[in-house]
Order: sequence, then structure tokens, then C-alpha cells
Amino acid sequence: MSLKRTFLILLPLFLYGQSIHFFRETIHINLTDDHCQVKGIYYFKNLNNYSVTQNLSYPFAVNNALPFPDSITVKDSLKGQKINYVIGKSRVNFLVKVPPKSVAIYTVYFRQRTPERQMEYLLTTTQNWNRPLDRADFYIKRPKHLNIVKLSHPFELQETGGDHQVYVMRKEHFMPHNNLKVQWAGKK
Repeated sequence: MSLKRTFLILLPLFLYGQSIHFFRETIHINLTDDHCQVKGIYYFKNLNNYSVTQNLSYPFAVNNALPFPDSITVKDSLKGQKINYVIGKSRVNFLVKVPPKSVAIYTVYFRQRTPERQMEYLLTTTQNWNRPLDRADFYIKRPKHLNIVKLSHPFELQETGGDHQVYVMRKEHFMPHNNLKVQWAGKK
């Protein structure tokens, strides 16, 4: 693979002079004994007078403790349509289409085994867009029989139900410099 092609895959590029603005995300993370489920809702704005289609590379944390996700779904949330994607080594690539002077919302769902009860959600890729997110909301839900041992970012605990708890982090003008890492264990 040429260096130019590698560069095109690794970054959300503004191809052929076209550009969209990634301005908001809402992330829901559900923890279980042996896997995590992530539902990311991503907002893109097109300020141009013409439609823009852009290749987006969506990376996953994949290493010895975190295998590649065993389930992935990508949807155009406004149209309610599933989107085809291409699987790479530790990512999926798909096309984001935004009409002129409009907003598009895409949802990515994935499930990843977590045999060591730890997960990582990649945040630092936001830097590739060269601007902070206007808003980012994160929700981590865990069953009460599990304890969160370590969080790499400050979250507030919100009690929400008899069998689970939700941790919340809300940010504005968010340009993360480290990824979100979560480690959990069973209660003793």
C-alpha cells in the first residue's frame, strides 16, 4: 500500500476540496462481565452549497486484551438505513454523505469482547479533524454487580435504576488528548 493511500485511510480527509465538520458525538457504553457494547452517535455538518460525500475511517482499540469487535452496525440515523462498510485491520471505513447546508447523523454500534474487563474508546482521533467538538456526551452503564475500578476521564455517577448505574461526562469545546479507558471488576 502506498503512503498516500495509507494517509487517506487513516484520517477523515477533506477529499477533492470538499469538507464536512464533525461537531458532536454522543457515546453510550454498556459494560458486562465479558464484553462492552458501544453505541456512538456522530453529527456532521456541511456548510457548502453542494452535497459532500467523505470516506470516514472508524478505528477500534484492538490489542492482546481487546479483540476486534464481533458485531458492528453502521446506520444513517436520519434515513434509518444501514450503511455498508469495509473492514480493515483495526477499523471500518464507510462513506458519510451530507446534503448541502445540512446535518447528517450516523450511528455506529459495536460489541467487543473484554476478557480482562477493560475497554478503550478512541478519543484522540478527534484531533485529525483539526478542531474540537462543539459538544460530547458520554454515558457508561454498568450492572450493580460490577464495580468500575478505573476511569481515565472524570465522570459523575448518576443513580438510574435498581440493577444498574450510569456514569456521565459532558464536555463542550472538547479536544481530547487521551483515550477513554475503563476497567471494571466483580464485587467482592
